[in-house]
Amino acid sequence: MQYQVKNFMYSQNMYVYEDTSLQNTEDAMKANNVNKICVLDSFDEISGIIFQKDIDFIKKRHPSLINSFKAKDLISPYNAPINVYPQNNIGEVLNTMKKLNLECLPVCKSPDKKQLIGFINAHIHFPT
Repeated sequence: MQYQVKNFMYSQNMYVYEDTSLQNTEDAMKANNVNKICVLDSFDEISGIIFQKDIDFIKKRHPSLINSFKAKDLISPYNAPINVYPQNNIGEVLNTMKKLNLECLPVCKSPDKKQLIGFINAHIHFPT
């Protein structure tokens, strides 16, 4: 039997919106105990990802701007997340995550609609 991502994904508020301040973005990461977080646009589609190290850089270089900078200010093409979809094979997704040393990936509605619907964790156990 081939299991799909939709059978193992979970939803959790591990995201911020593009207009969220960097301070609030950092607070959301701390609240979820993560070092990166998805950034959503006004349509709840993933527009990028922010890493704690990016926020740390701004805090070190421009500490007074931590509340002026928005999440969208740190998004770049180099920070694009790998998206998976509900119909993807869970075994293939977990193998990819293992190869790339990823703990968690966002699950999007479909390839043409990048609406965030959940997450998949690398440490799930499923029947073989």
